[in-house]
Amino acid sequence: MGESQIVYKLSGDTFTTLMKASYNDLRHQQVFWGDFEDVTQIDVTLEDASHTITSKKKDGERVYSYNDAEIDLTDFATALEGLTADRFADGETAGQEEISLTLHLDNENFPTVSIRITRYDGELCLVEVDGETVSLVSRSEAMDLVEAVQTIVLGQNS
Repeated sequence: MGESQIVYKLSGDTFTTLMKASYNDLRHQQVFWGDFEDVTQIDVTLEDASHTITSKKKDGERVYSYNDAEIDLTDFATALEGLTADRFADGETAGQEEISLTLHLDNENFPTVSIRITRYDGELCLVEVDGETVSLVSRSEAMDLVEAVQTIVLGQNS
């Protein structure tokens, strides 16, 4: 490729598959494709209320807190990692906001990732990442993330 000295040897089938690939075939299917262990803080806006989840390293592992109480983020991380593109967005417009997140990362190249999820229709939600509309995801996947945050927030308020 270009002036590269690297030589690639491909089978005919692999070459045919590669040549048929579209831009969308090569895109990340997951909304958040980073390593959750790099998340140092999460700023969440849900139902016009803002919440902050912080973290620190403890015995080599990241420990998360909300309102100074340690919390288990397993359901949240699973829901976030489960947000995958049903299809990629092409000119769709946003509806009512369901949830927005800013993930602060321990990564000098990508210090933050902002994710905004809005209602699209009864089955899909529109996702913006860093202000760019990228995909439509299953509304049930988006609601799993909303419910995980509500569990954290309500658990601390009871």
